[in-house]
Amino acid sequence: KLHPGGCAYNTGVGAKRLGLNVSIQGKIGNDPYGDILLDFLKHENVSADHITKGKECTAYSFVMVPDNGQRRIFHTPGVNDTYCLDDINFDSIKESRVLHIAGSSLMPKLDGNPTVELLKFCKANNILTSMDPVYKTEIADVIVPALPYLDIFLPNNDESEHITGLKKPEEQLSFYLDKG
Repeated sequence: KLHPGGCAYNTGVGAKRLGLNVSIQGKIGNDPYGDILLDFLKHENVSADHITKGKECTAYSFVMVPDNGQRRIFHTPGVNDTYCLDDINFDSIKESRVLHIAGSSLMPKLDGNPTVELLKFCKANNILTSMDPVYKTEIADVIVPALPYLDIFLPNNDESEHITGLKKPEEQLSFYLDKG
């Protein structure tokens, strides 16, 4: 089955269904999957006015769910490998109350210092910031510099262990507080 999804899509659609005004920024390929994603966003009444198109394919994932329920995800990053600060509409963000960065660590040209620059912009404009990372082995290098500029941080247990190097949730929380 073909389903829309992804970190930004899922969060944006969920927020819209809760009654919030939502605009998603991101990048799609100039391909049928990008068009399908835009159609789904339109159907959900989520603004996609600031989604740019790239030359690479739209990012997609192949998800398998075996009988034991432990899903396996095979991901093709496509245009997410090229998404960067130049693709972002800062004027639109300036008019926002909240900026949520979904899929942090899956956008190599936005991760790290560019994300910090984006978050600093938000702080300077009194915009609430949140982030939902995605596990990668070098996730700490991407996340730790951003922590002082985040209001809300949503790692799962595996991500948190790799970011902090700590197992116990209370130790992880202390790590995050110490890092800002």
